Amino acid sequence: MIRFYLEANAEASIFKSCQSISLHTIKKKPFVWVGGVNASEVNQKLIEDIIDVASSGSTVLVESIGGQGHFASTVQMRIAEKTRVLLEPAPGLQQFTGRRGWSIRNQKALPTPLIASIEKGSIIFIDCDLRNALQGHTAWGVHGYSTQSANELLQYVLCQ
Repeated sequence: MIRFYLEANAEASIFKSCQSISLHTIKKKPFVWVGGVNASEVNQKLIEDIIDVASSGSTVLVESIGGQGHFASTVQMRIAEKTRVLLEPAPGLQQFTGRRGWSIRNQKALPTPLIASIEKGSIIFIDCDLRNALQGHTAWGVHGYSTQSANELLQYVLCQ
């Protein structure tokens, strides 16, 4: 599992393809990105940590790296069971529909991003790949967003 922490005073961009995001325009502070590949990576400590971070006012984005292992949907299910919170389609995120080549070729639609509001913060669940698109990786077999859609989605999440 990889976690990316974004701080308002950071000087580097999040990813090389996200350089157009000015860190001073980011409204979701602090922002935590949690990613994993397989459902087997999800454990009770991770679920408790995500809930604690969101409860304290952070926005947490949970992603399935590679888009095929369903890490995010497993986290989503476990958090819904533990908190009994309502998961809803994330407002504004359905507009980003650009898919990668593998997703297009195999006619796999992108799953609807969901959001859970937990006390002062929120958790956004994206059960497909963002980071490979943001990094410009063209690996075959990755189910997720195109580079353009991933950039636009991340800008929307951070700056709205």
